[in-house]
Amino acid sequence: HIVVESTGISEPHPVAQAFSAPIASLGADAAKHEALAAATSGLNSLQDAAHLHSLVTVVDCATFLEHIHSLEDLSALGMGSAPNDERPLAFLLMEQVQFANLLLLNKTDLVSRAERGRIARFLALLNPSATVVETQHSRIDVPALLATRQYDEAHFSSMPAWAEELAKAP
Repeated sequence: HIVVESTGISEPHPVAQAFSAPIASLGADAAKHEALAAATSGLNSLQDAAHLHSLVTVVDCATFLEHIHSLEDLSALGMGSAPNDERPLAFLLMEQVQFANLLLLNKTDLVSRAERGRIARFLALLNPSATVVETQHSRIDVPALLATRQYDEAHFSSMPAWAEELAKAP
């Protein structure tokens, strides 16, 4: 198994799409191009060698509701995917939830049962098909997670138009 842990501010859908994207050359550097060609001989995409089993988003219960209401833009927070990324932080958080098939509700011990319930209901609205697991210190049965192939890119390709537009909103 290979576990890819992207930064807490990453956009999950492009990370997932990397598995099905055609393998491209590394540009003008001939040595790198030859090395890539030799290493990927016979492969059309990364998916020919490795399968994406799960796309996991960790939801910090202690800060989630505060951040989901934030109108601060990603550029001002130093978290943008481009220099002028002015999307609100809330949009990125919602995208991370929408494209995951497993949501870890972490730090559940730091919030009340009522607040945990509000967060769970909001997550269910954003992504009703995701499995939600409550955790403390992100503890999860890793062998069970790695043994189960849950991610289905086709499911996310058929997301409602409003969800795609929300994820792309400036």
